[in-house]
Amino acid sequence: MIQKFVVENFGSIKEKLEISFQASSLSDETYYQNVFKFKNSNFLKLVAFYGMNASGKSTIIRAFAALQELIIPLPIGPVTPYLPFEFSNETKSAPISLGIEFSPSNDEDAFAYKYLVTYDAKKIIYEKLEKMTSQKPSLIFSRTTNEKMDSELTIGASASNHPLLQALKSSIVPNRTFLSMFATFKVADLFETYQFFATRLINISPEMNRFVDVVPTNLMNDESLKKFTIKLLQAAGFNIHNIHVEKKPKTHVIANIPGFINETNALFLDHDGGSLEFIKESLGTKKIIILAEHLYPALSKPSVMIIDELESSLHPELTKLILTCFLDETINPHYSQLIFSSHETTLLDLDLLRRDQIYFVYKDQKTCGTYIKSLKDFQVRKTESIEKSYLAGRYLTSPSIDEILVMSESENDEQTNS
Repeated sequence: MIQKFVVENFGSIKEKLEISFQASSLSDETYYQNVFKFKNSNFLKLVAFYGMNASGKSTIIRAFAALQELIIPLPIGPVTPYLPFEFSNETKSAPISLGIEFSPSNDEDAFAYKYLVTYDAKKIIYEKLEKMTSQKPSLIFSRTTNEKMDSELTIGASASNHPLLQALKSSIVPNRTFLSMFATFKVADLFETYQFFATRLINISPEMNRFVDVVPTNLMNDESLKKFTIKLLQAAGFNIHNIHVEKKPKTHVIANIPGFINETNALFLDHDGGSLEFIKESLGTKKIIILAEHLYPALSKPSVMIIDELESSLHPELTKLILTCFLDETINPHYSQLIFSSHETTLLDLDLLRRDQIYFVYKDQKTCGTYIKSLKDFQVRKTESIEKSYLAGRYLTSPSIDEILVMSESENDEQTNS
């Protein structure tokens, strides 16, 4: 569960941007199904980001992925995802800061943690992990790296296995986070933090729309996932009543070679009118099935699911169904959270979402920097149509469309060509 997220000097985000997942005191909105209680505070089950194209919505989503990558490094690519704000000489080579307050579990007896990392293209400049055991955070560790690439480690009194942490001091690599190097060692707080990013933070944004043609092999082998997927498809109005696997010949195989496997497993969806192979299904069907493959583990244990452009290739009612999965306690008994960006305006409904669950993302025209503003910061009546106000540009998020300019440019092109 995420309580707060902080990002500074990342992508189009120049100044410090803070996103709170703690529910506000809204006297006219109870929405008990939209919040859950942890440590005597109410937290939001989902948060939505709306705004124009190029406003910075995807940058916010990518910031979560960047923090995850610093702790769970990718097999290939840069160790540090260094993407500073480029429109200022002060920031284009300055450090990036990412911070998060979270709990690996939503149980009342679970601990919350606070993690902060600051880095540039060469090194981890600063890193700190604290445990929220009381009003005052208790330090687990902090590390600093200077310009000479020398790192120092400070171990807090609350940290477990002091001797091991002391022994690891000399093994710190300047361009790797301490967590990414040593979290799998026998230090409870480090391991819990690592596990949260490895198994509880489900960021599917980068691959969702790019890899819909990749056959979901987990669906072939996991009976519980298959049942969940079929239920989701039926709830979404798809006339699909079963999913099965068939053997089919491999294409471009070399035949007649002893021991050469010339068959492969293929996933088929059983419609009322017959069966169709997954790769031949519509884009919307593939998208909902790929979503199900991530939704199932996200709803099976306390998790955080992050999606960029949730509505892509989905009918508005299907997009709303995904939100319902997180808001309904019978479907989401572990109070998992959903963080998403969207252009789907039908979700901007005060009968569905609270005002503190909707963030508007916009850019300052002079600085090109990304900023956010919650709907609760606007004067909004309960009976007001948020969708109409959003499309009318009330929340700084509608583009200035100039059709005449486009037409005049086209006319100029025609005159030039003639």
